[in-house]
Amino acid sequence: MLYDRENPHVIIRSTKLPLVLRSPTPDDAAALLQIFTDPRNVEHDASAGGLDTPEAIQKTIIRWVAFTDPLTHMSLVVEAEGKDIGVGGFGWIGAVKDGSNGRVGDAGIMLNPEARGKGYAYEAIRMTIDHALRVLKLDEVTISMTKANTAMRGLVDKKFRLPPKEFKGDHGMEVQYTIKKNDWLSQLHS
Repeated sequence: MLYDRENPHVIIRSTKLPLVLRSPTPDDAAALLQIFTDPRNVEHDASAGGLDTPEAIQKTIIRWVAFTDPLTHMSLVVEAEGKDIGVGGFGWIGAVKDGSNGRVGDAGIMLNPEARGKGYAYEAIRMTIDHALRVLKLDEVTISMTKANTAMRGLVDKKFRLPPKEFKGDHGMEVQYTIKKNDWLSQLHS
């Protein structure tokens, strides 16, 4: 089972930093609106387009907490020291494209500028990957971004040391990193 049907609210706590990844609630609407309307947060993320009104944020929260079986997404609020500082999780979960019966999730993180440079991005993405591979039992995780997103690429290159795959995607040139379950479980990140 991917989640508890009786209580689908997700809470993932860091053991290293005062950081929590959790399902959004209506109380997060104002913070999410601020996150998605800050141009520094969304300049490299076309998927955030249209999330610029309170109504759009309310609909997004409803969509984010509507769990499916099998799970098709898991979008979470990133909270540090009791304050919403960003969003993360999986915008997409589906079948591995290699023809196997495996499942893959595409992970991402978006943090407010004032929360950057404190280790939160690395820890949030590390927690997301670990949760996906250990708890959700996914077979692999991808991290995809536009090639222009040098900050995220730098984080993944430096902290995870994964080989990037470049391709022409929906948003121009994109970069994707793939983490296989067995590789992750044998590394120090997990």
